[in-house]
Amino acid sequence: MIKQLFKSAVMACALTSSAVFAVPVDLGLAGDYTLLSAGQIPQGSLNLGSSSHIYGNVGARWVVGAAPGTIIEGDLHGGYINAAPGLVVTGETRTLSDAEWDAIFADLSAASAQALGMGMFGTNLGAISESTILNATGSLSVFNVNGSINLNNGKSLTLKGNASDQFVINVSNDFFLCKDAFIGCDAGIILDGVSADNVLFNMYGAGLAQVNGDFVGAMRGNFISAGNFSWILGDGMVFDQVRILAGNIPTANVQDVFGITPPPVNVPEPSLLLMFGFSLLGLGLARRRQR
Repeated sequence: MIKQLFKSAVMACALTSSAVFAVPVDLGLAGDYTLLSAGQIPQGSLNLGSSSHIYGNVGARWVVGAAPGTIIEGDLHGGYINAAPGLVVTGETRTLSDAEWDAIFADLSAASAQALGMGMFGTNLGAISESTILNATGSLSVFNVNGSINLNNGKSLTLKGNASDQFVINVSNDFFLCKDAFIGCDAGIILDGVSADNVLFNMYGAGLAQVNGDFVGAMRGNFISAGNFSWILGDGMVFDQVRILAGNIPTANVQDVFGITPPPVNVPEPSLLLMFGFSLLGLGLARRRQR
């Protein structure tokens, strides 16, 4: 009885070693955001289109432009915030210092470098322009795309595995989804059995990401780029389970952006677990003496 109680307490303590966030790399301070444009000036701008509704924190080092009707369900951090009338921010609106932005960008750069370092043990691929399926090769699957990802109407990149599998995709050049088609384009990134928070796309070169179309859920996962890489998000896009952390997002004419929210894990602090375990142990000893 006493051994079983003690074992239960030890097992409960072991749960605290499990990561609450399953992102394959450490995003640091950058991971606090759903949309982030944290590059060095004159990069680090973020212009939100009319009636954008962002669920999560938004940040841009240089200029945040918010068109009429913009709603941010979270914090808004900027260098200079150029907001049209009607902007709604449910959290705090604050201008961060240069030191704070330096720390955020350093964490983003470190995450990109960490992902790229994993590529040493990854699978090398060429540019992707046709429908492609990448199967999990283990608990962590790393793929290096030496070239661009350029998917148009009907083409998709599918990551296939289970909910615990992690994927890191390093991309050396551009990232295009429906670059030349704004309406009726269903190209995208599909997760087959894989959790969005377990997926990281790392655009580590100098290039451009352009995402258009009206396909809800066109891509899912974490998308980061720390270098000379810019993002253009097309009109009326709805993103679900997406986080874009970049050096520069000059255009984000998005409709709705739902960030990645890990499932709640109610894990007590280690000290509380130990107290609970010792309480159970004491209770067991007391009962034994009474017998």
